[in-house]
Amino acid sequence: MTELTPALKALLDDPGEVQDPVAVLHWGKSGSYLLCSLLDGHAQTLQNPFEAMFSYHYREGLLFTARANGRVCAEEVLPWAEANYDAIAGIREPALQARTAFLGFLRQILSRRPNGMGRADLIKAVHVAYAAARGHPLTTTRPVLVWNLHLVQSAELLLSLYPAMRFVTTVRFPEKALDSELFTFCFQQQNFAAAEIVRRNLASIFERDTPLTADHVAVRFEDMHCEPEATTRALAAWIGIDWAPSMLISSIDGEAYYFSQQYVHTGRNDDPRGLTGFSPERARDRSFSILSLADRLVLRLALRRLYVGWGYGSEAPAWPATLQACILGAMAWLPMRPQRAMFSRDWAAAGSLQALLGVSRYYLAEIVPTARLLGRKSRSQAPLLPILTPGNRGVRTG
Repeated sequence: MTELTPALKALLDDPGEVQDPVAVLHWGKSGSYLLCSLLDGHAQTLQNPFEAMFSYHYREGLLFTARANGRVCAEEVLPWAEANYDAIAGIREPALQARTAFLGFLRQILSRRPNGMGRADLIKAVHVAYAAARGHPLTTTRPVLVWNLHLVQSAELLLSLYPAMRFVTTVRFPEKALDSELFTFCFQQQNFAAAEIVRRNLASIFERDTPLTADHVAVRFEDMHCEPEATTRALAAWIGIDWAPSMLISSIDGEAYYFSQQYVHTGRNDDPRGLTGFSPERARDRSFSILSLADRLVLRLALRRLYVGWGYGSEAPAWPATLQACILGAMAWLPMRPQRAMFSRDWAAAGSLQALLGVSRYYLAEIVPTARLLGRKSRSQAPLLPILTPGNRGVRTG
């Protein structure tokens, strides 16, 4: 086994010294995995394999259900950790090899806590135990915990556990981020069959452009790909860690990171089309898989504030506000291409006139809430996530 650094040995005695999390979120498909991959292996952070950790919060919450005193003992934690190891470390080979050592280090941490452990400390203990199991080259006893939370369901709960918690959200050219999100999670995976999935997916993404705390910034997908060193230097300064050359290397658990479609893997042989590292060409790509030209115009009108505030203002419509409102007011009532595609599929599958009418009513009923959603978004005055400017610690707010 790799010799543990002095910092890791000290944290096995007191994982509470780990700093409160910096949670990584995303707006559409916008490079949150890429950002996590650049922080993987940094000597001043703790980060479990990021493709697994976004499911951890839910499973960890189940452990604390009905615990009046908010604490669990070793006899409860260890079986839970063993059963939920896939949500802590994933199922790739390095993580599987670390399983036994991880449980041993977690047992060692818990042995020093005869009165059990609270929920806020458990995630820190889990990260320390996994870092020890993998021989992470940690150099500080006050590392920053980086958590790929992915989505946030209960910011209030998280902030009650971690008052100093901070958030960083990846963002992207809005219609491209939405096109990729809708195509991947509504069509490519083919695991949703209801018309409202498009609207619900849009509504969910729309909600993520507002800061959760004063310490919540956004990093642009395009900046990560086109200005990687300047962007990662700004990110390191914001997090409070030293910039390191490792922040220009995409990895998971120290292995080369590859991405293809919605899949993350660590070997090019898993998929010969796999991408790794930075691709300015991909960042500038303006091809679309599912959104039509009309859909994109509607989104530009509905999300104009995002375009301007996030540095895409040159591609936002510059027409008079009254004209923009009129065009959006009319076009928002047309079904979007993803909705029409789903309707066409279900219409073709309808086996009778009654079934066809039922499908038609169901989809037509989706037009009203979708139009209202787009209209509300276009009128929103909520605070907007500030962009972390490449090259310094400042933020751009539009």
